[in-house]
Amino acid sequence: MRQLLGFVTALLFGLSANAQTLGLTAGQPTTFSLPATGYTTAIYFDVPQGATRFRVELESDASAVDIDMFLRYGNRFSAQTAYGRPQSFDGLQQQAQYQSVGSTDEEFIAIGRSNYRPIRAGRWHLAVFNFASVAVDARIKVEFSNGAPTPVVFDVRFDLPGEGCDIAPWNDPAVVAPIGGNPGSTRGAQRKNAVLEAVRQLAAGLDSEAPMSVRACWDDLPVDTDGRTTLAGASPTNFLIDDQSLVFSSGSTFPPAAFLPEKYAFYASAPAARLGGSSACRIRGGNCTDVTDMEITYNKRVGQSTVLGGAQYYFGYGPAPAGRLDFVAVSVHELGHGLGFASLVSLGSGSTPVGAKPLGRDDIFARQIIDISTGNELPFMRLTDAQRAAAMTSLSGLNWTDERAVNSPLNPPTGFPGVLMYAPNPIRSGSTLSHLTDTYFGQLMTPSINLSQGSRQLGLAVPMLYAVGWDPAPSTFPIAPAPFAGLWFERDRNGHGIDFQRIYTDAAGFDIYSLIFYTYDANGRPEWYIAVGPLVDGVFAAALDSAGNSLIRYRYVGGASPQQAVVTDSGKIHMDFNQARESPACNDGTARAANSLLGMMRWTLGGVSGAWCMEELIPASRRSTPDLTGTWYAGAADSGWGSSVAAAVRSGSQRFLFSTLYYPDANGAGRWAFVSSENYAAGQSLPVFERRGYCRTCPEAIVDSQIGTMTPSLTAPVQGQAGASRFGFDITYGGPEGGRFTRSNVPYEVLSVTK
Repeated sequence: MRQLLGFVTALLFGLSANAQTLGLTAGQPTTFSLPATGYTTAIYFDVPQGATRFRVELESDASAVDIDMFLRYGNRFSAQTAYGRPQSFDGLQQQAQYQSVGSTDEEFIAIGRSNYRPIRAGRWHLAVFNFASVAVDARIKVEFSNGAPTPVVFDVRFDLPGEGCDIAPWNDPAVVAPIGGNPGSTRGAQRKNAVLEAVRQLAAGLDSEAPMSVRACWDDLPVDTDGRTTLAGASPTNFLIDDQSLVFSSGSTFPPAAFLPEKYAFYASAPAARLGGSSACRIRGGNCTDVTDMEITYNKRVGQSTVLGGAQYYFGYGPAPAGRLDFVAVSVHELGHGLGFASLVSLGSGSTPVGAKPLGRDDIFARQIIDISTGNELPFMRLTDAQRAAAMTSLSGLNWTDERAVNSPLNPPTGFPGVLMYAPNPIRSGSTLSHLTDTYFGQLMTPSINLSQGSRQLGLAVPMLYAVGWDPAPSTFPIAPAPFAGLWFERDRNGHGIDFQRIYTDAAGFDIYSLIFYTYDANGRPEWYIAVGPLVDGVFAAALDSAGNSLIRYRYVGGASPQQAVVTDSGKIHMDFNQARESPACNDGTARAANSLLGMMRWTLGGVSGAWCMEELIPASRRSTPDLTGTWYAGAADSGWGSSVAAAVRSGSQRFLFSTLYYPDANGAGRWAFVSSENYAAGQSLPVFERRGYCRTCPEAIVDSQIGTMTPSLTAPVQGQAGASRFGFDITYGGPEGGRFTRSNVPYEVLSVTK
């Protein structure tokens, strides 16, 4: 266990900080240099009391380079990884609370009062990464404001043609007279002006420190489908989610999105950008030149004699006259969907079954809905696909329950527990679930629109949008969960588990943890792996070694010699304690302790991945005094083996003790065994059991057999000091790689932090 139990010198004493720091002065650009393919973690600024928002801008003089910016409050970014090597882009990204990582040299982050991690007086830290192979001189500037939130600003793009996007109608030269306050003198100009009026009205009651962008198109859309004609359609162009266990089929992962208030749920691009404080493309990474947050497409067939009796669009800013289609009202309605008034639950298009969730995850819109069609109030996202399909044809079973909309004066009394959503029978593609029911007369977000729509405001949809990322109310800086150090297990994978321990605090202020994953190989033989890294805002961000692994298996060398990493047998791991109950892994039908902290653990080994819901084996309230919980070993001179200990009070003076023993077989491969005592007393000889189990994806099968004895004599632990603690064991591992491994009464010390 050299990497954990022999890392002591490097881990406790080997890290260094940036030699200098760079404090920013509000409103004054500050120039600094970045080395080729290098970074700095030394920049900071202090937010004064009373400030309501700030904006940080980064740029360079070399436009062909790519520099990225990361931001966090509190402790600064680590200058090196837990392995003492230079930071990587991924390492800085894992520590960031906000990021702007577009593919150019211009980045910005703007934070106000209602972000998930809102503006807060005190010190904020920046890290800047240079992807260029040459050194770069960059400029950075921060500005503060104590004014009201910024009304949302829309950039409408009428110049992005493509498949399904005809832009010619925006440039129609036909001469027309100004109408209803619209000064356009050509048909194309009037159309553009009407869209701009729509986004002006759309912005009423919404704010964002980050701008939004809209792609505006025309196309031939369905006419007289089920007695309906599609006037226009709009949707977000992308979605973000805070779920690092989610992997695309291409193998790439979603970018970290720690700025989203709710985990494991998709947010539309526009509210995600608002919450992230930058343009969505900069948050995701890549080229932002022609990337938009939403797209609206108008039906080119409207106005033909065979469509809606030849009814024409009205492009005026005032109310549409009788018999005309209100273009502004249609635009506001559709763009409301682009703002996030839409669910991703399948309505049955293609081969995806009705009721299926996107990639098995929630969307933040549908997470606000309950199903009351069976007489119970059931969270819509916790139903099966078939149950969701039934709820979506229940007429009145879908109820929006977020209190901001339910208690709104715009929500008339209905006798139902929430705002009624559209659930017709049969399902109507494009309308079911993502609209108010059609009995909400005068509301814009119902599934159909009259030829002349009186309302041009989102109305009741505004407080509904608050729940999907548009809430203007000041928020409180969240407190990250503090997981207990000790043994954790997965109820559905009996016999597998982890030992999770804090081992030191780095120079930047992050607590560095070790994670020992004890499990079984494909043949059921016990094996173990180790990861080391910081706990960042409730997330264990395991550091990568030089081979790109974070979950590492070692081959025993013995003594003080460095243990050998087995690169081909290693993998990756990630563990998140934030809102883990909302993760798919913790919503698998298995009952778990109601009030305990859970962790969602994602691992990859040998090309196979898994997501497990981890629980603490022994709660802190049940631990013994003195608390022997921790990772123990015989010191740096005898590294490569050790044990995890967990102890609890049973009743009276009885102490339960469970301990794993990590040791090598005759080939040096890491194996583990365990002891369990219902009434532990120091110095007693305990039987050691080997557990032959089952691989991480195999059906459960466990056989225990005694392979030796252990004599632990452990006193109150002090990190790095054996004191009176002694340890001995004598075990024999069977099989072709079997052999004997033994120690007698050796000084034993705890590696992990004891307080």
